Amino acid sequence: MNASYRKARRIIAERRAAAKNPNLHTMSSHCRTAGLDPVDAGGVGGALRSKAKSLGLNGRPGWTFTATHAPGLPVRVYRYTAAEFAAAVTAYRPVAPKNKAAKQALAARLGLAA
Repeated sequence: MNASYRKARRIIAERRAAAKNPNLHTMSSHCRTAGLDPVDAGGVGGALRSKAKSLGLNGRPGWTFTATHAPGLPVRVYRYTAAEFAAAVTAYRPVAPKNKAAKQALAARLGLAA
């Protein structure tokens, strides 16, 4: 790899990093950072997305790329702020005991009343 190619890659990586907002995450990634395991985070994240939609919280559209199923395939995602995530968690009314425990864990992590 020659020096000009390395420099070009570094410049592109810096621009890409500058364009990303570090405060925006998908509902599932908010759940994962709050301590839920990835399987539960996916299920609860889906429920929180539908709850956010009913509250009028649309999130910011963005793209991600798959890593396992079809590597490199672009996937449309919506990213939410921590305040939007907290509003969705507050309005979320789970039925399954596993999801109730997940909501309590999320509320405790966010400092909300479960």
